[in-house]
Amino acid sequence: NITEFMAGGVDTTAVPLQFALYELARNPNLQEQVRVQVKAAWARAGLQGAPLLKGTIKEILRLHPVGITVQRYTVHDI
Repeated sequence: NITEFMAGGVDTTAVPLQFALYELARNPNLQEQVRVQVKAAWARAGLQGAPLLKGTIKEILRLHPVGITVQRYTVHDI
């Protein structure tokens, strides 16, 4: 079980981060805006003032959901 938890924990973090890097690389203007906002928020000792980062993460998770391998099978033929 511990192996499954470790593998599951890595996948649910690594895959969205990869898609985040991919989407930010495709949108350099947004990437720069997020970078500037994060640097400004970090200087104020926290990321609470970075709504663009939060919105970017939510949009990436909407476009590329984590649970894409969950499959359902019918019990009976329809």
